[in-house]
Amino acid sequence: MSGLLSILVTAVILGAQYSFGQRRKKLLGCIIPACMAALFIVMSVMDRTTEYVFTGLACVACISAAWGIGASKASQREKAELDKMKAKDLE
Repeated sequence: MSGLLSILVTAVILGAQYSFGQRRKKLLGCIIPACMAALFIVMSVMDRTTEYVFTGLACVACISAAWGIGASKASQREKAELDKMKAKDLE
């Protein structure tokens, strides 16, 4: 049950980041990675170890990649729309 919950939480976080990447306000994509980085830094300080820092960096990198994919697809879709509008104007 715990494993299923972990997978569900991971899917929700990645989906949210992908969704934030699709929006016009790109700064929203910084919220979750900043919170995750802060969480892992606090956990490392509390346990007096650097073990969580590397795990946190990997998590932040994956979450940022999900945001980047969403932003890339959004810009491609916007460019295609603009090209279609330009083609109609030329007719």
